[in-house]
Amino acid sequence: MLRDVAGLPQEILQRCLAALDRAEFLVRIDVEQDGLIEFRHEMVRQVTYDSMVEKVRESVHARILATMEGSGSSHDEPNRLCYHATRAKDWQKAFAYGRVAARKSLARSAFSDAANYFEIAMTALDKVPFTRLREADAVDIRIEARTAFMSAGKVAEWFDLGRAAEGRANAIDDIGRKVAAMAVRSGAQNFYGTPIEAIETGEEVARLAGEWGNPGWLNLAQYSLGQAYFIAGRYRDAEQMLGQACLRLSGPDASAPPGTTPKTLELLSCMMKSVTHTTLGEIDTGAEFHQRASAIADESNRPFDRVGAGYSGGCLALGRGNLGEAAAILEDAFAITQKYGIRLFVPVITCHLGIAYLEQGRLADARVTLVEGREEARSVGYTSIVLRTSIYLALALSRLGDAQAALKMLREARNTARQQGFSGLEAEALFGEATISPASNENDRTSILHQLRAAIAIASSSGAKPLLYRAEALLNGMMDNSHGNV
Repeated sequence: MLRDVAGLPQEILQRCLAALDRAEFLVRIDVEQDGLIEFRHEMVRQVTYDSMVEKVRESVHARILATMEGSGSSHDEPNRLCYHATRAKDWQKAFAYGRVAARKSLARSAFSDAANYFEIAMTALDKVPFTRLREADAVDIRIEARTAFMSAGKVAEWFDLGRAAEGRANAIDDIGRKVAAMAVRSGAQNFYGTPIEAIETGEEVARLAGEWGNPGWLNLAQYSLGQAYFIAGRYRDAEQMLGQACLRLSGPDASAPPGTTPKTLELLSCMMKSVTHTTLGEIDTGAEFHQRASAIADESNRPFDRVGAGYSGGCLALGRGNLGEAAAILEDAFAITQKYGIRLFVPVITCHLGIAYLEQGRLADARVTLVEGREEARSVGYTSIVLRTSIYLALALSRLGDAQAALKMLREARNTARQQGFSGLEAEALFGEATISPASNENDRTSILHQLRAAIAIASSSGAKPLLYRAEALLNGMMDNSHGNV
């Protein structure tokens, strides 16, 4: 049966596409000078399609692509358009359709799919002949792709996106795109490196973004820098930096970089500000900013936003001592991460869920959850959560009777935190060590007193009052106890 390609019924076209995809049929195409094409369906082996001359296969995909482009309904399927453009080696179209498919995947919170389509688009664009415009597009799509890779927990790839974009922006001497690329790299360094490195980059990006006068990138830079300060244990610096971002993002001229929205960036800034104030013991202020984050999540109903609000809500409930509420909030947030593949949040949600179980006395649940959280943090590259889960896993192991393994784990966490600049976590590890170390002789007692005084010094400097008060209470109890029993 002969038909003009443009006039093929949609049903037949879809059967042809399915045939190509499955390679269960041979779609034989004879192009005549009058533009007619013959489609003949025959059962064949995979090798038949593979043995088609490369140029013929490209022609197959190019003609199908042209037919789909001529159909209004086909524009709802950028993934199929991208598929055929890639196999037709029409790299400019493969880039364009891959980017559209990635954006559609992001809109439905399919972060892994979005990352895959961004990869296809970036690879296709690099096969387009070099021009300054191509390089500008190459920088822009890497900057835009950060959200997909970040949410999918592909931290190393996220970092590489920023580094590659920065190099290409330098090559075309584009200062604006260079600052944007540095902001992408800075955000990734909060997970993929030491606090010292993250703060150094973050402070430079915030300065450059301010000089550039781009409020969207300045907001992102200050959010990332506030997060870096928090991870380093500089909690007062963190809440002040995050406060600047929250203030601008709540105003009428709120703006955010491509790849995110002002509301989501405001939610993240409020989330981290809430967690920071909770760590400082400023519960009422923490509750205020959590409520702002929660209101944004309720309005958007986006899975990513709901998980972010769940994180700050769980931390706030822990800070208030409402352990059952904390566990319920974090369990709900964890379920959303699993359903939508929001892998970046899995380690931090799992860590705090394990802490909630530990405080409830659910020791077996705490151990399993904290082990899973630590392994997930290691696979993502989330160094600070590897340390935090290790600290609380050690406390769970101690209460389960394995004190020797617990002390070893705490000492390793404490040494790593000290060497890499995680001062807040160093204080938590020191306090944990003091609570489980035996005080059977004067040397043990002296060692515990040293640990507590070191933890108090760090907590006092950082303003972490809840930890400070616990450490002081334990120290005072030891000093009052002439036998030195902890």
